[in-house]
Amino acid sequence: MHKEVLQMEVTNNIIDTANSINSDNNVETAKDMIASVTESIAQIEQEAEVMPLPTYSKPEELCADMLNSIKPVDFNGLSDNPKGKANIDDKVVVCIDQLLECCEFHNREITIREGGYILMYNGKFWQLLSTEEAKNFLGTVAEKMGLSHTEANFFSSKEKLFKQLVSTSFQKDQKKKHTSYINFQNGTLVINHRKNTTIFREHRAKDGLKYCLSYDYDPKADCPKFKAFLDQMLPDEEAQYLLMEHIGRPFVKDEIPLEAILFLIGDGLNGKSVIYQIVRGLLGEANVTNYSLEDVTKNKNYCRAKLNYKLLNYGSDINDKLDIDVFKKMASNEPIPARDIYRSAIEMKDYACQIYNTNVFLDTNIELTDGFERRINLILFLIKVAKEKINIRLAEELAEEYSGIMNLAVEGIKRLMTNGKFTECQASEKFKKEFFSEANPTTDFLETKGYVVAQTASITLQSLYDEFKMHCEANCLQLLSCNMFSRQLRRKNIRVEKDGSRPRVVFIEKRSLA
Repeated sequence: MHKEVLQMEVTNNIIDTANSINSDNNVETAKDMIASVTESIAQIEQEAEVMPLPTYSKPEELCADMLNSIKPVDFNGLSDNPKGKANIDDKVVVCIDQLLECCEFHNREITIREGGYILMYNGKFWQLLSTEEAKNFLGTVAEKMGLSHTEANFFSSKEKLFKQLVSTSFQKDQKKKHTSYINFQNGTLVINHRKNTTIFREHRAKDGLKYCLSYDYDPKADCPKFKAFLDQMLPDEEAQYLLMEHIGRPFVKDEIPLEAILFLIGDGLNGKSVIYQIVRGLLGEANVTNYSLEDVTKNKNYCRAKLNYKLLNYGSDINDKLDIDVFKKMASNEPIPARDIYRSAIEMKDYACQIYNTNVFLDTNIELTDGFERRINLILFLIKVAKEKINIRLAEELAEEYSGIMNLAVEGIKRLMTNGKFTECQASEKFKKEFFSEANPTTDFLETKGYVVAQTASITLQSLYDEFKMHCEANCLQLLSCNMFSRQLRRKNIRVEKDGSRPRVVFIEKRSLA
C-alpha cells in the first residue's frame, strides 16, 4: 500500500521536474524538485527497511510497532460496493486486506494456525498473540485506517475483523521435509537430514519458526566451565552424550523418530537443579514450560495445550497418576488431543519434548509395560556436593557459555542423525533393568514359583493373589493391588476369567519338573 503511493509520488515529482525545466528553464526550481525526488526515494528506502524487535518482545510491543505503520485508507475507493459507499462489512474486508499487505511489506506477516492461534512474524520468528490481544489490535488498526472510534471498538466489529482475519489468513502448519532449524539471534542454522549437513543463513518467515534463542550462533564457541561441571557431577561420558542429545532433540523431533522421555534421578545437591536452570536459559524462558507429568498426561487445568509450539517441558513432579497411553504418545511425538480454555479441541502436533527431575523414580503403584519401559531414558546423578562448596551463582556464570553449550547440543543432534537413536548409557540401562524388575513383582513371582500358561487347568484369582502377597512380603517386593495383579497377568497373555457363579479363575499351572 505505502510503497505504491510513494512510487507514484516519485513519478509525479520527476514529471514536475521535467516540466519545470522545459517550461522556464528555472535551474533553482529544478534543483528543488530534484531534491524532493531524492527525499522521496530516501523515504521509500527507509520504509522498506525492517528493524526486528528484540527476541522476546511482548505481544503488545509487537502490535505497537506494527501500528506505527498503519495509515488512513479510502474505504469507498477500495471497496467493491456498487453504491460507491462502503458499509461496515466492506470496511472490515478492506481493513484486513490492507493490514495483511502492510504487514507483508514491513516483514511483519500475520497468520492463523489450527486451533485459532494468531501468529505475527516479528522479523526473526512467529510470535503468538492471544485472541483478545488480536481483537484489540485489529480494533486499533481499523480506527487508524479511518473507522470511527465506536465503529472500530464495538465488540461486534472486532469480532467481524477477527473472523475476517481467520478466513483470509488461515494456514496449516507446513514443514519442509528432511530439514530442521535452530533459530539464533544472528540467523538460522539449517540442518539437512538427507545430506547430513548444516548451513547458517539469515532469518526467513517461511521457516515457520515460533522462537528465537537469546544468543548468537558461533560455531567456534567453547564452554570450558560447563564441561568442567559435567565432568565433576556427571563423569560418565555416555550419560553426558545422552543429556546433550535430549537437549538438542526439540529442534529435530519431527525428522528423527525417537521414543523417549528423559528423567534425571538423584538426591539433592547433585547438579540437577543447575542443569534445569541452564536448559531453561539455553532454550529460552518463553520456550520452556514447567508442568508435572500428571498435568500433561491427564490435561489438568488445560495445561497440555500450553505445550503447543513450545520447545520443552522441564518438570520436577512425577507420580503414579499419569495416563500411560498419553505418556507413550508424547514420548514418540505422536499427535495428541488438547484444548485450551475458551478454545476448541485440537489435535496437537507441534508440542514440547519432555525432561523431568526427580529424587525417586516412580516409586508408586503404576502399570509397568514393555512399551512404557522402552520410552524412558534415565540419567543418574550420584555425586553430591558439600553445602559449603556450592556455588550459588554457577548457573549465572554458565549462562555466558550458552553459544558453546549449544554447540555441544548440535554435536548431540549430529549423533542422533548418524545413529538414528539415543546413545545407550550402560549405567542407566542397568539401573532401569533392575528398577523395572523390582517394580514389576508379577514377573518375579511367576518365574520363582514356576507358573506357566495353562489351557484348561486353573486356580482362583484370590488363591493365586494370596500366594503372590506372601511372595512379595518374603522378598521385600512392591505389593500390587489384586486388580493390578490381574491386569499384569493378562498382559502376559494369561487368561483371567469369571467361571459362572464361581470367583474369577486364572488359567495357570505349575511347570512340570519331569
